[in-house]
Amino acid sequence: MKTILVPVDFSTVSANAADFAGNLAAFYGAELLLYHTYELPVGLSEYAFPVFDVDEMQSAAIHELEILKENTQNKLSSKININIQAEIISLEKGLEVWCDEINPSLVVMGLSFKNAPTRQIVSSDNINALHDASPP
Repeated sequence: MKTILVPVDFSTVSANAADFAGNLAAFYGAELLLYHTYELPVGLSEYAFPVFDVDEMQSAAIHELEILKENTQNKLSSKININIQAEIISLEKGLEVWCDEINPSLVVMGLSFKNAPTRQIVSSDNINALHDASPP
């Protein structure tokens, strides 16, 4: 096993998935890639003007990934190589690209279903993304 890819959204569930994947990586001598995708929100006014700064969103995502990386490493009994990546892309497309590029041995993703509408929206996107990804 060489790389474990962990898509994260900074929820408690995805942090637990990162911890689980970190333990697997430590056991098998693999690297961990913590991966976050985001998309620009669509403006709901008749005038198009940037509400969100893309550079600011990227910096915030990297900052959160650094915190998650440190927290994950601190919970492990041995040091592993943890890489981080954040980008503007859909989760489904991002996983497809990264799976083709690095060919991870495993993809570990946590899913949280708080209510019925969330379950229908989030679960379909995440499950579609996992079905399209080539590794287990």
